[in-house]
Amino acid sequence: MQGTDSLTALIEKYCRALEIGDKTALDECYAPDARVWNSMDRTDRAGQDHTKLQSEPVTGFFARYADRKYTEARVNLFDGGFVRQHVLTGFLEDGTKFSRPICLIGYVENGRIARIDEYLGTRLPK
Repeated sequence: MQGTDSLTALIEKYCRALEIGDKTALDECYAPDARVWNSMDRTDRAGQDHTKLQSEPVTGFFARYADRKYTEARVNLFDGGFVRQHVLTGFLEDGTKFSRPICLIGYVENGRIARIDEYLGTRLPK
């Protein structure tokens, strides 16, 4: 198994990049041929396409949800990857606070994320 310290650091870097909207750090976490799938649209896309989608100026995750924080994080490592459960909190464009449980199943190769399957609880308002 990859060293637990380096795997934990990768997971933290990935989640922190999502929290603060750091596109460069997010892309650095992905392997060149990484794939990301999520349960809301059931679409499998390239890691860099996932970053572009998150950072769209008006419709993207970074623009639509302010003061994002991942709380109640629990991480379980396994040979070749991890499972991370957490609660995403923040504010919608109209100032309404939201909270959403999320589970990430990540597969790691050569110190970078090769695949993430993201399971999102309860749909957020648009």
